[in-house]
Amino acid sequence: MNGRTRGQGAKTPERRAAIARAALDIVTEVGHRALTTAEVAARAGLSERAMLYHFPTRDHLLVAALELADADRADHYIAEHAAAATVRLEGMAEDFASAAVRNDHVIRLMAAMTAAATDDTHPAHAYFLSHHAQALAGLALVVRAEQQAGVAHPELDPEETARQLLGMWLGLESLWLLRQDFDLVASLTSAFRRITGRPLMEQRALLDRVVGSI
Repeated sequence: MNGRTRGQGAKTPERRAAIARAALDIVTEVGHRALTTAEVAARAGLSERAMLYHFPTRDHLLVAALELADADRADHYIAEHAAAATVRLEGMAEDFASAAVRNDHVIRLMAAMTAAATDDTHPAHAYFLSHHAQALAGLALVVRAEQQAGVAHPELDPEETARQLLGMWLGLESLWLLRQDFDLVASLTSAFRRITGRPLMEQRALLDRVVGSI
């Protein structure tokens, strides 16, 4: 028994990574509804029984796919913006919304799992708590940076603004998944500008330049 347990867990990180990658590949290719445990196991080079040792249910596989999609997206964003001195909310909105438009399977999976995650016993519950906490912390950080740079309204509360930005983001994505009759990138970018008061700050900066030139 002990020998078998050690054998099963000997390459657990590598096997879990291979399984998660197989699950995400299926989601991005054909959507989460088409994902089966048998297909994931086959792509990961494992028996279905061995795979279920690591991820006991289909929902656990879908959560693993979401976690890997987050990591891939973060790696891509860092690589694209590593040389940038600052991160701008509008740039974040444009980058992530553009990625969603290019392949909507992952955000469809997120939308489907969000409802299930309201049950605190569901495997997606902990994922979304962590995912949203990280998103809120990152957005609040950028709001503060934009306030310091004078491009976001100085009286905004960064944490509350982050909640509004995330809510707007998720709401527009959900609406776009249903209709796809509007430009998600443009709508999200415009919403971020308004919520942070950027148009007003731009008007103030323009007025200051005009007054300063007189």
